[in-house]
Amino acid sequence: MTAVPAVIGFASPVADVLEWGGAPAVALDRWNEAEFERSVRPAAGSFLHIAVRGFFANGGRRCVVLVVPPDAGSAGLVRVLQRGGPLEDRDDIDLICVPDAVSPRVGDFDPYAVHAAALAHCEATGDRFAILDARDFSPAGDQAPVNDVLGTAMPLKSPFGALYFPFIAVDRSGDGQTPMTPSEGSHQWRNLPRPRLRDHPGRIAFGPPCGHIAGLFARIDARVGPQRAPANIALEDAVDVSFRLSEEQHALLNDGGVNCLRNIRGRGIEVGGARTRSGHSDWAYISTARVILGFRRWLAVGMRDLVFEPLSTELWDRIRLRLVAHCLALLRSGALAGDDAAQAFFVKCDEETNRPNEVDLGRVVALVGLAPSVPAEFIIVRVEHDASGVTVSSLA
Repeated sequence: MTAVPAVIGFASPVADVLEWGGAPAVALDRWNEAEFERSVRPAAGSFLHIAVRGFFANGGRRCVVLVVPPDAGSAGLVRVLQRGGPLEDRDDIDLICVPDAVSPRVGDFDPYAVHAAALAHCEATGDRFAILDARDFSPAGDQAPVNDVLGTAMPLKSPFGALYFPFIAVDRSGDGQTPMTPSEGSHQWRNLPRPRLRDHPGRIAFGPPCGHIAGLFARIDARVGPQRAPANIALEDAVDVSFRLSEEQHALLNDGGVNCLRNIRGRGIEVGGARTRSGHSDWAYISTARVILGFRRWLAVGMRDLVFEPLSTELWDRIRLRLVAHCLALLRSGALAGDDAAQAFFVKCDEETNRPNEVDLGRVVALVGLAPSVPAEFIIVRVEHDASGVTVSSLA
């Protein structure tokens, strides 16, 4: 199963919740508010409830909620994401969501350290993707929040994550149809109160969209696959956005690698971007990054049985054939571009990739080139096989 997020946020400890690596963790396979309240007790100001509910409302099938003590602040969120933390050895997640990185509970209200830690965590594991939320800025003028978002986004550079703006509004009245009437001609509005969701049933609450976006990832993966860009699709369980963007503002943010949410008349709240935080054109789009990350996850399982096999040309052939077979499966599923295998990928595992110095070290090296979008452009992946397992590194 893909698109399984770890949702990290502030909550009070629950006695019967199991701990994973020192942090209370709850695995959920459906949304049931009563069950959620029994196992997770979000702190005042936490966005956990909005994120988890939004995940399942948009097609999510499984998530893992990691609880951080309410008084831990941003340092507590960062600790969960560091090396040796509770997420490092989990093999049932491939997305990272930290909705409380932008919670008022964070003392300095600066999510940069948490976002940087989430991206570093995904890069270190090599097979996870972070869904990040921009702060819900209170604008002084039409352009102020756009400049603020671009400014905070600039130092966040990684193909292992994406950033979304603005906050969304969710409705607890029961029918999801609470009217929202922003003033005409204004791109900024705060005409509705922002109550904490759990304390004000039937009211509008604003929160970050990461959980909803993760659910959208899961919905698309189940129907098509990660090769489909998670954009131009309406979100469920969202009735409006906290900031109305003009076409010019949307263009500026999109060029800056920020994915925007917009309320489009007759279509709902739509995701209007699918960019990663990468500065490299080959990794510019979420779909491309997730196809490659999915390939990495497959390698960890699909090549495991070849560890400790005798080093020989026969092993090279077995590795090459297995890689080709998987690449052909990706091509047939639509994950790779091109009309035939030659356009979509290449695989090399021979004496050219396995020089005597590599063989002396007990390694087998294969090169795989994938073309997720444009046939003329390849993303090169280096696969090293030795007694410790399979190591994958990108050369592009």
